[in-house]
Amino acid sequence: MPHDDTAEREVRRRMADHELYTDSAPGLERLEEERFRGKELAAKYNGTGPRGQEARRSLLGELLGSVGHGVWIEPPLHVAYGRHVHLGDDVYVNFGLTLVDDVEVFVGDRVMVAPHVTVSTTGHPVHPGLRRTAASSRLRCASRTTCGSGPAR
Repeated sequence: MPHDDTAEREVRRRMADHELYTDSAPGLERLEEERFRGKELAAKYNGTGPRGQEARRSLLGELLGSVGHGVWIEPPLHVAYGRHVHLGDDVYVNFGLTLVDDVEVFVGDRVMVAPHVTVSTTGHPVHPGLRRTAASSRLRCASRTTCGSGPAR
């Protein structure tokens, strides 16, 4: 019996169009599987040792939508999906990056990310009746910038 993907297509459309959606309901099993896959690959990435550079590079290639040259991400790394994230060349990410990537996140070349930064494309309404829904918006971090906390020097 073929899979009816009507609900999934509607949620993906709502995500792309920045409309309210819920991504956990009957008919959305493929979305859930994509999230599980991202989290499993991130867990593998986080389990690599300090000398596991080749394994990390390979895992990032599986996990993220695209990865430029010279990318370095210090574990731990947490993602919603992972596959919506696109990193330019020479991106450095310090410890504890969280990516809530329900839709695309684009990080330009030579971007530095401070420790414990959360990048979220998704937010939830404050009205109690709507809190179980979300809305997403693409995010772009320009080349040669720094994302994070602390004073600029």
